[in-house]
Amino acid sequence: MKFLTEEGNKEYASWVGSIEGTDLVKPSNLLEDSLFSCEIPNSPDLPEMSFSTKFELAEVLAPIVEQLYENGLDDDKWEGVWNAMALQYFDSICRRDKDGKWKPNKGKEFYIYDSDFTRFYRHRIKGPVRLYQAGGRALEPFFQVLPHIHGDFEEFVGSSQELVSAQVILVLKALYAKQDDSGIVAGFSTRKNFPSIEKKLPAPGTIRRFVQVFKQLKRTYDLFGIDPDPFMDLLPEEFSRAE
Repeated sequence: MKFLTEEGNKEYASWVGSIEGTDLVKPSNLLEDSLFSCEIPNSPDLPEMSFSTKFELAEVLAPIVEQLYENGLDDDKWEGVWNAMALQYFDSICRRDKDGKWKPNKGKEFYIYDSDFTRFYRHRIKGPVRLYQAGGRALEPFFQVLPHIHGDFEEFVGSSQELVSAQVILVLKALYAKQDDSGIVAGFSTRKNFPSIEKKLPAPGTIRRFVQVFKQLKRTYDLFGIDPDPFMDLLPEEFSRAE
């Protein structure tokens, strides 16, 4: 695969900044011109495909990222790697309206990687891949959405390094996943619009509330040294699964 050079990153960022409300074609030439991109030695090729879910994207791309880490890719190349992946799969990670016009999320961090930017977890490639590296298939219920969607799971869990762990993600799956792993329960978030629920959402407590409780409990308990079941026993009643 290739990474974008400094010039390639600039051109890509400029294009992203100009697309809202347009049907501009993505500049795939940046991945073909040696001024804008360079081949990574001994790297796997990026598959030519579009992704139907965020989980599919993370599952396919995580092993490629792992191989780049194992090959010892220089730190200064990663900005170009994440941006090259975003460009390659831009049709998957950025939505269009009914007229085919680009409707990007507000904020450059969703598509343009910046190692100095504190919201790197929002990047539509790095964010899901990083969480998949920690949680694997336990993430599937949370990622059964289109790849461009940035939800509460990524915003509240992905933004905290201590929460990005297999232990915590297994607890979250036990709390919030439907029994068949096809998605998440209604009480996961108050941001979703559930017309059938007029006032208070049912148990368990929301993901935002879980993060607050986690930070309180970690002051007393070694939350990374216990299994998911005893971990959940420490949670208040609001996190009990509704029957």
